Amino acid sequence: MRSPRSAQLIFAVVTTVIIGGWLALRSTHSDGPDHDTVPAGSARDFNVLLVTLDTTRPDRIGCYGYAAAQTPNLDALAAHGVLFEDAVTCATSTLPAHATIHTGLSPLHHGAHENGRSRLAADHTTLAERLRQAGYATAAFVSCFVLDARFGLDQGFDTYEFKVGVGLRGEPASLVHERRADDTTRSASAWLKHQTTAQPDRPFFLWVHYFDPHYTYASPLDQLPQFENRPYDAEIAFVDLELGRLLDAVRDSSDLERTLIVVASDHGEGLGQHGESYHGIFLYESTLRTVLILSSPQLFPKAFRVSDRVVGTVDIVPTVLTLLGIAPEATFDGVDLLAAHPDPHRAIYIETYFSHTVGCSELLGLRRHADKFILAPRSEYYNLSSDPGETRNLIDEHAAQATALREQLSALRSAGGAAQEAYEMSDEERSRLAALGYVAALGKWGANWPDPKDKIDVINATTNVAQLLAQRRYADALPIAQQLVNECGAYDLPVRQLVETLEALGRTADAADVLQKYTANYPSVEMLVYAAERYRAWGRAQDAESALGAAELLDPTRGIIWKLRGDQAFEEGAFARAIDLYTRALQLDPQRLGSDVHVRLQQARQRAETAPPASPPGS
Repeated sequence: MRSPRSAQLIFAVVTTVIIGGWLALRSTHSDGPDHDTVPAGSARDFNVLLVTLDTTRPDRIGCYGYAAAQTPNLDALAAHGVLFEDAVTCATSTLPAHATIHTGLSPLHHGAHENGRSRLAADHTTLAERLRQAGYATAAFVSCFVLDARFGLDQGFDTYEFKVGVGLRGEPASLVHERRADDTTRSASAWLKHQTTAQPDRPFFLWVHYFDPHYTYASPLDQLPQFENRPYDAEIAFVDLELGRLLDAVRDSSDLERTLIVVASDHGEGLGQHGESYHGIFLYESTLRTVLILSSPQLFPKAFRVSDRVVGTVDIVPTVLTLLGIAPEATFDGVDLLAAHPDPHRAIYIETYFSHTVGCSELLGLRRHADKFILAPRSEYYNLSSDPGETRNLIDEHAAQATALREQLSALRSAGGAAQEAYEMSDEERSRLAALGYVAALGKWGANWPDPKDKIDVINATTNVAQLLAQRRYADALPIAQQLVNECGAYDLPVRQLVETLEALGRTADAADVLQKYTANYPSVEMLVYAAERYRAWGRAQDAESALGAAELLDPTRGIIWKLRGDQAFEEGAFARAIDLYTRALQLDPQRLGSDVHVRLQQARQRAETAPPASPPGS
């Protein structure tokens, strides 16, 4: 849990900054920038600072019109920049959205569709690679494990850093290990100071990713009275505060006037709209729309607001390259945001595969400025001009428009895209997985999955079970948890909740049966690791190793697999083997496993030194 700290004095100072500039921004409106002032190459040899804000809705930012926001630094950037009012992401989860930001390609073409399972293939060229080739120093400081270097976004960066923040370490198999914005700013600022001192004449490309607005919301500003019952807004305000510190570091270390700043969110947050509390399940505007601001006092002496077209985070790479005067070496799905003649009929590809994690079908679609089509088991079409809240599905009433977009989407998919790059099993490994009893669904998993709209009540009902478990009302939780498991399909949270309930009631044999049936049908690394942990706790070592063996076949790069094997070896007194297993775990996952495994490794070494020699066989 993040430790609250007093920020009242700092926050009071920051919130007074550039109020006049924000008012000027609000009163200045343009359908686009004055293109004569920003021709191609206008930012030649400028530094580039890319800031991505995880899970940040534009309608919670001051310069986007949210009166209750306390985001003076973002507002100040917009006062000397271009703010895009209708910007969207291509994907509503973190890895695919960021892969698009860094390649200028939609997920259809970069192939990274899912957090934790996908990686950006090395044959794609990132913005960092292009800029490093052009002579830039490149560095990235990211704040969540889902963007760890193993997932491919480190391509082109001289420095690529992710660290787990102190006190923020969760379950070892979790994808959302994070560090807080102040820790990220501190690391990025130190790099800036060192880089600009060592090579003052070399331009830099710095990417800083802030994860804080992602659930769970726990900001250091939570205790301030203005954020009472507003935890999400407090997270965004804290990120804005840290953005101000980052800009100060750029100003102190380099020439802020010759720095092109790009701020974008990867996606939004549901906040209960359409029944979606968080993000990734649907493709509605609450999670699809993003912050997108280009800022530079030298390039944009006044504020511009672009409201007459749909744009996307897919447009960042071609726009930055054009401003820097660097000729692109390949085609993009994105376009130059400052082009004088935008396509009024443009449709941006959108998708979510995150819905697989709740046992539902993926959703694909096309988003235009005035309407949107979503391909689903029960497809949807919305007129965004007359119905911005997407309350009326017009798939039947506006069949011609919907059909045209459906056909356009079909043509895009038929043209071919990148295969999803993930760890692939060989035929031999699949046979070994079958021998362990975990292949029942590998061939059919995902076929005929339900529409997320039909499962959102089940998804939300898990919150009720969680409350009962927190209150230790296990008997009350049991029938609800059992019903949810019967309806959950490939959604694993209800299964975990039922297992926890049965375990609390002393019914560990029944809990083991639930786990074995579920993982046989829906084997995932996360659930197999979870199952192995529970089996070990119940003294079922053979079942635990079977689950870990299956997890290893699915993805041998997960350090937690080797950590759990190390724990078993330690308990059996096989200290030399435990040392080898813990060492491998740390090599694979040094950040997430961290101090816990270091302690166990040291204990194993001490025991190995003092343990009596093993008796020879037959003695």
